[in-house]
Amino acid sequence: MILAKHLTKIYRSGSNEVIGLSDLDLNIESGEIVGLLGPNGAGKTTTINLLTTILRPTQGGALVNGYDILQEPIEVRASIGLAGDTPGFYNRLTAYDNLWFFGNLYDVKDLRSRIRELAVLFNLEDVLDRKVGAYSKGMTQKLLLMKAMLHDPPILFLDEPWSGLSPLAQKELRELLEQITTKEKRTVIISTHNLAQAERLVDRLIILNKGQKIEDSTPEKLREKFLVHP
Repeated sequence: MILAKHLTKIYRSGSNEVIGLSDLDLNIESGEIVGLLGPNGAGKTTTINLLTTILRPTQGGALVNGYDILQEPIEVRASIGLAGDTPGFYNRLTAYDNLWFFGNLYDVKDLRSRIRELAVLFNLEDVLDRKVGAYSKGMTQKLLLMKAMLHDPPILFLDEPWSGLSPLAQKELRELLEQITTKEKRTVIISTHNLAQAERLVDRLIILNKGQKIEDSTPEKLREKFLVHP
């Protein structure tokens, strides 16, 4: 479903170079839920931006849903849903109008029914007519996930979904993601530094640091490996 080889991104500003990602190999199977874990600057968002064709790699490449990120970016974008760190909503429009706008960009069939279906799933059906600028952070995050799922993509990318949420909103969002991933069997890649929430969802954790992959295993095996015994 996602295959990356030697994926590298170097940011250049004049004579300065910063390595955002270095020689990353990935093999993520269909239906797998994978967490990209690491501190700020580890390379998590760079990885997602490369796989979703927002950035072009300096070296290496990847296939996403069988499509080449360099040669077939339009096909890649049609295969994915992205809930990034910038929502990109029009705050003076209602939630419904925002979803209608983005759904038409994806040419979603029977869009009205799709919006209502997702609104029930995300428990936002009573506030669809409210302007997005009046939404709480938690509600906005739900709406962002709805936008990512409008065209029913086989792959979801979630970039720091718990960032800025209260503990209660984090728990609610995790439970919602558990429901989605269990019911719909999508391939999901979650970038986060919130291990407590991620390990309850993912099948596998990939730990990045300073642009390099340092671990790739199940949460159980990583917990056993790094558990400090008295």
